[in-house]
Amino acid sequence: QALDMMKAQGKSSFMYNEVEEITKKCKVSEKSIPYFLHFLHQMGIAMWHEESSLRKHVIFDPVKYFVTPATIIICKHSSSEEEGSVGDVTWHLLPIHEVCRKRYFEDWKKMISYGLLSEPLLLTLLQDFPHRNEIVTLMEKYGLLLNVSETMPRGKTEQTRSYLVPALLPAYDRTGQVTSCLKVETPPQVTNNGLNEGMMSHGFPVFFLVFYHYNFLEEG
Repeated sequence: QALDMMKAQGKSSFMYNEVEEITKKCKVSEKSIPYFLHFLHQMGIAMWHEESSLRKHVIFDPVKYFVTPATIIICKHSSSEEEGSVGDVTWHLLPIHEVCRKRYFEDWKKMISYGLLSEPLLLTLLQDFPHRNEIVTLMEKYGLLLNVSETMPRGKTEQTRSYLVPALLPAYDRTGQVTSCLKVETPPQVTNNGLNEGMMSHGFPVFFLVFYHYNFLEEG
């Protein structure tokens, strides 16, 4: 009955306290709520994680809540508006991409060429999503973002976070040359974390497994 009440509202996500109010009406004890949500998660009906940074959010539409914003970052980026309009439908050029390219040009080059994503660029890419902190946390959880701030050179007293996007790491051709949208003369260095340029994280296929699991499982 509680599940039917939540589905009837048609929301992509609920706050934990909202779930408490709904389950209270259905005479579900407060202690039973985590077990109830864990069961929905296991059945692929909802996405809920018990970590303190995520447990306040109960997600019923992972595609809208998570996959859609994540694909603003993980996609085939074009290096310019012209490149994205030459008829190749695989290029992914959104208005927010153009805004970021102009506002953070150097950071944008690093992202599309080497998979290095600065925090200002990340937050701007997700600026239309009020729950962007949770999106970032989920992307880190599934290996789609790796926080590499501590491994980056510290040339300044204040440093924003930096992330590695495994899916955007450069590819190499048979001659060993980097093939990427833009050429950067000196690639940024990522050291002491066991990550090698060109490595594809397990998190990238997990991303699509999550999409498939929550989008198609209920339909059988």
